[in-house]
Amino acid sequence: MKPWMIALAIGIAVIVLAILLKVAHPFLVLLVFIAVIAVVYLQARRSSRPEQRTGTELLGLRRETGDPFGILAYPVSLFARAAEPQVEDLVWGSWRGLDVHVFALSFSAPSLAELPAERASFSCAMARTDGSVPAVVAEPQIFLTRLSRPPALEPIASDEADPTEDLSVWAEDETAARALVDGSMREWLRSLDLRWGFEARGQIAVLYGPRPAEPDLVGTLETLRDLLERLPRAQGAAGPQPPG
Repeated sequence: MKPWMIALAIGIAVIVLAILLKVAHPFLVLLVFIAVIAVVYLQARRSSRPEQRTGTELLGLRRETGDPFGILAYPVSLFARAAEPQVEDLVWGSWRGLDVHVFALSFSAPSLAELPAERASFSCAMARTDGSVPAVVAEPQIFLTRLSRPPALEPIASDEADPTEDLSVWAEDETAARALVDGSMREWLRSLDLRWGFEARGQIAVLYGPRPAEPDLVGTLETLRDLLERLPRAQGAAGPQPPG
């Protein structure tokens, strides 16, 4: 129960008690008083249960109104592909042993001639990979219509014979890209209903996709972890390491 609701309930209880003191038996007044206190206590306790809490508190993450990390300065081609990019709704911290930055990337979407550009938004989740990855971008082809330009990397044609190919891949190392974005990786991306794309570059990995009306923070984090598990690891590494 919110503080103002508790205050209102207490105020009403005081008024009721004042009236009852004039017309009712003292024992009845005491019973009413105890009942009101019990109801307020139970409501306050119920609202404080972990399953009732929302936001980032339960996950141990912090929220920022700005971007104290200078995320747009990171060497990520996604940021250069978006016109007038801006980081919003930044959430960061350690989640299940992994340091993460989850945020909305708003930008001016491509528009038809003479029409003003509208703001669009991608959900993004960023973390550090364990091994170093040659720059590679893999995303649903529909993303090209939402961003201003393709990555400044070489397009990699699919080995698949399917003429309805729905994924685009760009990379600086074709051999490494084909080994990474293989049939298994493509199947995983499709299993996400073509909702997500990713970019890996050096030790940075970014998961991104169109931002829904009600973003699922936990679902995004789980998908980010799944991505990191599919990226190359340093020899002898046990799992993804947090950003420095």
